[in-house]
Amino acid sequence: MNIFLSGSSGVVGRALIAFLTTKGHVVTRLLRPQSGLGDVRLDPDRGTVEIESLEGFEAVVHLAGESIASCRWTAAKKERIYRSRVEGTQLLSQAVKLP
Repeated sequence: MNIFLSGSSGVVGRALIAFLTTKGHVVTRLLRPQSGLGDVRLDPDRGTVEIESLEGFEAVVHLAGESIASCRWTAAKKERIYRSRVEGTQLLSQAVKLP
């Protein structure tokens, strides 16, 4: 199966990639532009995703978002956590929706 995965650099994402690839699946990672790696770019801050790169996937797993374990949850941190999940999910769902 050809699987599209966001959040591949997190704890769950890394474990999922290892599991899926050992089962013979092909995983294409979605990463933010500043990461320097990845097959498809997503930038929720600018509202952009490489839509032309999203063809041919049989499954999408969306795990991306602000880290919840990196520090105390201040009001600003909570806002970043919320925005990263809502805006990233909206952008990705619009990019992969069927006509």
